[in-house]
Amino acid sequence: MLGPDQVKDPLHAYQISKRGNSLRVMAEAVRWGKPARGQYDQPGIIITPLAKDELMGRAARAYRRMIEVSAAGRAGTPDEVGTVGALLMGLTARLLPAATSSWMAA
Repeated sequence: MLGPDQVKDPLHAYQISKRGNSLRVMAEAVRWGKPARGQYDQPGIIITPLAKDELMGRAARAYRRMIEVSAAGRAGTPDEVGTVGALLMGLTARLLPAATSSWMAA
């Protein structure tokens, strides 16, 4: 089902991998129980080389729509993802349990 002959579209492959990561974090949270700490962030559209290609390709309309309906109304930057990642994985985030989260920088 997930072989290279089945998944030919890079965007589809990316979407499958994002879902797999989300499921992995949920499974680990159950397996490890209360001491677990793990984060999986889904920040929305981040302006990376892949996103730039998609904004110019056949998925451009869908990408622009995702950006328009996001909470921030704009795409994020890699630096913003790094800042949130540092917060979530740092010592100050000890109170946060293993979780998945969707966010978009304001």
